[in-house]
Amino acid sequence: MILDQLENLETYKNLSPDIYEGLKYLSQVDPDIPLGSYRINDRLVANVMEYMTVEEFKLGYEAHQKNLDIQYVVRGHERIKWSPIKGMAVKTPYNEQTDATFYENPTPYGGEIIIGNGNFSIMFPQDGHACQYYVDKCELIKKIVVKVNIEKR
Repeated sequence: MILDQLENLETYKNLSPDIYEGLKYLSQVDPDIPLGSYRINDRLVANVMEYMTVEEFKLGYEAHQKNLDIQYVVRGHERIKWSPIKGMAVKTPYNEQTDATFYENPTPYGGEIIIGNGNFSIMFPQDGHACQYYVDKCELIKKIVVKVNIEKR
């Protein structure tokens, strides 16, 4: 898992061309972009969504096998719980269509992050992440998740 500021996107230029391309997209996106999915290239898709943050996210910790997530909030703030999936129990088995497994019983080695105000997170396949938690109060947020396909290399 990575947490960083979008202003540091040049750090990722030589680390991963796909991650860099996703971050570059986020740095140039209009915050008023309509909700929906936008293909950036053959390995990158940006999903723009709005939802209310909540006190408790009931689905569990999500992890992906085919994609990594670059998560960026363009309006509001979101608290995300994180835990390595190693040692966690499967709550909902892998669904190939949604590329998601949900886990429960986070390890004591996890934590929480807050995204908004120009920072982003990158969640890799080994990163269980439970999103949608409120920071100070429930609020309607606008979020972009760039899905980076790690199979098409």
